[in-house]
Amino acid sequence: MRFVSLGIQVSFLFWLIWSIFATSVDGVQKGYVYVDYSILVFIVFGLLYNIKNIKFRKVTIGLGFFLLACVMSNLHLGVPIIATHFKYVVYFFILSLINTNYDYSKLWNFRWLLYPILLIYLFGWNKPTRPFIFYENNFELLTLIIVFAPGIILNYPKKTQVAMLLGLIVLRSGSLSALTAFSALVVFSLNMRWRLIFLSTAIPTIGLLISQKSGATIMDIDRVIFSKIALETFIEFSYWKQLVSFYVYPVANRWNDYLNFYALDFDGINFPVSLHAFHLRLLLINGILGSLGVLFLLYKTANINLKVRRGIFLVLVIAGFSISSFNNLFVFLGMYMVIRYSSYSRKISSREELELQTYSYPTDLK
Repeated sequence: MRFVSLGIQVSFLFWLIWSIFATSVDGVQKGYVYVDYSILVFIVFGLLYNIKNIKFRKVTIGLGFFLLACVMSNLHLGVPIIATHFKYVVYFFILSLINTNYDYSKLWNFRWLLYPILLIYLFGWNKPTRPFIFYENNFELLTLIIVFAPGIILNYPKKTQVAMLLGLIVLRSGSLSALTAFSALVVFSLNMRWRLIFLSTAIPTIGLLISQKSGATIMDIDRVIFSKIALETFIEFSYWKQLVSFYVYPVANRWNDYLNFYALDFDGINFPVSLHAFHLRLLLINGILGSLGVLFLLYKTANINLKVRRGIFLVLVIAGFSISSFNNLFVFLGMYMVIRYSSYSRKISSREELELQTYSYPTDLK
């Protein structure tokens, strides 16, 4: 619906204006709540408007039961804690209902937007050391990667140019999680020879960024410390809860001083969201088997081209080692656009035409 598209555009325009006049990074981020809820309202309204065309798939029912189990198991913790930890289930439940197939070329034609976005990042919008436009580059860059992933994977025209522009934006952002996720997408879309060439460049680059971000030793890296906290909490669970669970447990209390530095506590109590890693959050809340089950549901959500779905899922799984990934507005919006524009009609290359001619059988048997 045009109304939904217009609503999303107006919401982001509001946020852009908000960020221009904000006097601090925190001021920019306060606009997130308004935009998050407004976009959800617009998309849900669009679904209700076309309610006759909605089809409940098996994955929709699975996500619905999972969300119900999680909410019922944590009612005593309050709405803010439940919403913070399970918002991604609501997002993907909605995504599982979307099946409108527009031509992806309409999205791909907006690749020119990467040029002004690169300029904004080069000049350091709002925060010179870690530039961003709307919220925080770990989040918003995933939208760009997801939206342009189908064209990169399916070799749309100017694929190399788009990949290079995305790579420059990600490098300038300083986001290690975005760089790793983007590198995985590129490797996924290349043949074996080019994969080796790309990896020979990407691995040293990522290693250099890790060395610059780390402390005196590997054990001083924040993600390593978060993993230690998760392990300390996890081993205190019963064997059954280590396998399958729905309950949001507080994380190891002796680390509260460290975790409070990241300001994600609720009334002085830190929950799994404080660990800034989606996979650690899944492990502590749902257990080993539960986490695998959740990831399977998330993988099956998008009813799109199988190769594209695998590439995007790879990006999100890798991003899940950071605070970003499935549980934020930007991934939801990127996935929403990719699902709506999931009809692919690119022209095949001359090399592919040659292969088709080589392996085609004659139809005239006279």
